Amino acid sequence: MKTLQQIYDFCKLDRTYRAYYDLPDMFQMNAKQYKYYNKSLSSRGTSRAGTYIFSQAKRQLHRFLGIKDWQEECIRFHVDYKTFRVVDYQKCEYAWETVYITTSIGRNGVRITFTHPFNRMSEITYYAHSHYPYTQEGVRLDVIKYINRHLLFSPGRYRELQIQYEVTKERFPEWYKKYKESLQNQYNREYYDMLEKYEEKPHTMDFEESYSLLLAGGMFYDFNCDEYERDELACQFMEMSNR
Repeated sequence: MKTLQQIYDFCKLDRTYRAYYDLPDMFQMNAKQYKYYNKSLSSRGTSRAGTYIFSQAKRQLHRFLGIKDWQEECIRFHVDYKTFRVVDYQKCEYAWETVYITTSIGRNGVRITFTHPFNRMSEITYYAHSHYPYTQEGVRLDVIKYINRHLLFSPGRYRELQIQYEVTKERFPEWYKKYKESLQNQYNREYYDMLEKYEEKPHTMDFEESYSLLLAGGMFYDFNCDEYERDELACQFMEMSNR
């Protein structure tokens, strides 16, 4: 099996394959060149550029890869967006939990497209030049390598937060500022909750407690208080005690 780098070298150096991609630009051709490359040669619309030269380039690529048709040329599969293990899309409970990876081969070698793991409404596309084999596993490893290099921070706390909260590298500075503020607010809440729970609060005396103390101490009998005077004395004692 050819590697991604070998396919890139082939696409750049093989003259038979490059014949299609090195055709003169359509808007820079003179009338004779345009007629030669693009004139319809049959009722089905075949032409030298679009049919014969293109078909010859494809056959050359398939001979190089050791495959029979274009269906073997492309690789398509789904991986779990957290573990990046290959999964059966039909058996996934939630479609958005997968990253869809596809490949194609053209002018610049193997073109890999995959769903962004932190923003699955967008896609990432790049051309692979690594020495992984052009297989499902090789493409999977190359995508992981690309993500580690371009979409994630270096190993450490920032990367852990990125993965945990699924934050893109571009959004991370703004997100992290809000994250720190939320942590500080949470710390403050927990601190004041702790103070409220464990702080010793001064004891306040109510009317019933004041009345009972005066009654037990015999104050009412000493001053020969009637019922109104007892209530008045208990209120005064409560106010003095709570100052």
